[in-house]
Amino acid sequence: MNKFVWFSWAVVLLANLSFCSIAVADKIESIEVIGNQRIEKETIISKLGVSTGDELNPEKENDILLTLHYTKFFKDISLDFVDGKLTVKVQEAPLVTEVKLVNDSGAITQKSC
Repeated sequence: MNKFVWFSWAVVLLANLSFCSIAVADKIESIEVIGNQRIEKETIISKLGVSTGDELNPEKENDILLTLHYTKFFKDISLDFVDGKLTVKVQEAPLVTEVKLVNDSGAITQKSC
């Protein structure tokens, strides 16, 4: 009877372990920035919150995207992580999107850029 109880516990334990998933984080070996024109690569990398040697997991990837989004410097941001190389692809937001001119009579001339 005692062997049966231990065997049952072992089976339950192994079954539970097989359903557990362990998220494995990979280390960042290099960082590349693509698409930047006005904003320096070093400035973008400093905003990432990660550097070479750090581990990258889905939560950190999400944090990077949110951080870059909240700078309002970029129209589009994407990340690619292959073989230890983190590639940050950005499309910078335009500096001026609209110009409003008001003349002496109060008439407004509006132009979208």
